[in-house]
Amino acid sequence: MFGQFASGGKIVIAVHVEELANSYKVRFPYNAQAVERIKTIPGRQFRKDMGNAWLVPKTSQRALARFVAWASGKETLRQIERMAVDPETAYPTCTTGTPPWQHQLAAYRYLVNREASLLDLAMGSGKSRVLVDYVHNTPEIQRVLILCPKSFVQGWRGQFEKHGGRPVMLACLDASAGTVPERVEAGKHALADAASRNLIGVVVVNYDVIWRDDGGMADWLLDTPWNIVACDEIQRVRNSGTAVSKFAYRLGAASPVRIGLSGTPFPESPLDAFGVCRFLNASIFGASFARFRSRYAVMGGFENRVVIGLINMTELKAKINTMRFTMEPEGYELPDVHHITVPLVLPEKMKTLYRRLERDLYAKVGTGEVTLANAAVAFTKLQCLSSGFILLDREEEQHAGQIEGRLKRLHSTKAQALQDLLESLPLGESVVVIARFREDLKRIHEVAEACGRVSGEISGRSSKPQAHIDNGVWVGPETVLAVQAQSGVEGLDFTRAHVQVFYSYALELGKHEQAMARIRRAGQTAKCLYYHLLCIGTVDKKIQRLLEKKQHVLQGLLGGAASRM
Repeated sequence: MFGQFASGGKIVIAVHVEELANSYKVRFPYNAQAVERIKTIPGRQFRKDMGNAWLVPKTSQRALARFVAWASGKETLRQIERMAVDPETAYPTCTTGTPPWQHQLAAYRYLVNREASLLDLAMGSGKSRVLVDYVHNTPEIQRVLILCPKSFVQGWRGQFEKHGGRPVMLACLDASAGTVPERVEAGKHALADAASRNLIGVVVVNYDVIWRDDGGMADWLLDTPWNIVACDEIQRVRNSGTAVSKFAYRLGAASPVRIGLSGTPFPESPLDAFGVCRFLNASIFGASFARFRSRYAVMGGFENRVVIGLINMTELKAKINTMRFTMEPEGYELPDVHHITVPLVLPEKMKTLYRRLERDLYAKVGTGEVTLANAAVAFTKLQCLSSGFILLDREEEQHAGQIEGRLKRLHSTKAQALQDLLESLPLGESVVVIARFREDLKRIHEVAEACGRVSGEISGRSSKPQAHIDNGVWVGPETVLAVQAQSGVEGLDFTRAHVQVFYSYALELGKHEQAMARIRRAGQTAKCLYYHLLCIGTVDKKIQRLLEKKQHVLQGLLGGAASRM
């Protein structure tokens, strides 16, 4: 008897497990949710002749362990460890292709027997392969839901095709699967087909559509008894107030196993941990962000809404680490990196103009005229000038990363530096160029053309970016791929190149680190070279230092791998 199991002080269910020769006999008072849950265990049988008991074969012992854990709590997991696989000896045997790296094997073993896991591993280190191996090697798994950014929905198809031996029925539900109702039907068909053929049913869907009522997507996802719900790039649910995050939390609460994958789970602050951990284990920090913030942050500024300090970080780290797997940088089997700063000097006229704009900003600060919003606009204008252009209309409402107003080009300092760099590279060398503004992307294309190179683009306007890369937009040697830093490049593979240029920076640390990880990842065999084009005496260096500071804060507080500028 596994006792009277409680949640919040109230008895939920009592489960009795009796070990027989080739199975387990399981009895519990009737509970509709428990019945639906135990029906997900492969090979289970309901036996009236045995006192309305369920027989579970020993081949499904881990599934039974998870069922009892779901009913009881973590203490039950400790009582039935003998029923589960030893994580120290667990090895993904149902795989194809190359064997896993040692850090992947360690991450795989971490997942075994756990209800909630955060794989916080360096971007490009093969986290997707770890999840694929786990799905393929866990016999009781029948239905898997993977939430991910839209740019990587189809990328998961390649992961399942490349790795793992157990056949799966895979449904990648992006726009290529039709309208939302058509995607729902495709998902239902895939799961039904998988069940009829005794295969694993895997559904991959992008975050942006999961919560919408139109088309029946939300109802179907909630009504399906998933064995695993995984969040790829789990930082997408860090803001607990968004509709996407709230819906993801509901999916997680209904699933016996939750897995999060990210190289940047807390991209801007340790306080991002609240939303991330709420999906994985809602009890670890509770449901109130205000209470969480008061425990770990010092507030100040306008109306006491600005985080001015962090407190109790040792406690925060300890709680996160109850379900977080990470590694120090030296633990990865990834290629070496080398960063090269290319200092640039603005023309004298541009220096004068830059200083005037900068003085105007400081003057407004001195008079109290600057708000957070218009300070950001002014800062963006300084960054635009460093890149070589300025807005003529000066409309404050223009979005920083999507400038469409009338532009005036002022200088070609960075464009010329990029051209010099491209011309210095060996023949056949492909290059990735990261930039913030669309005007920067235009310049990059022009430079590529001047150098006789083919160019492609990944930006907010791109659909199916990985498919474009794989199928012809970026085709082989002497090509230049212009990438807008804030376009959502998570999961994309640019390993055809080992040279990456930062033309201009995104301001968000998470976006920057994601961009850093496009060439240094699984499959890369060459040393990775990162060139940083920095105009001396401009915001370029300030932005770089700001990003470095954020990196160091997170690294110091949470440990594990961190990118280097």
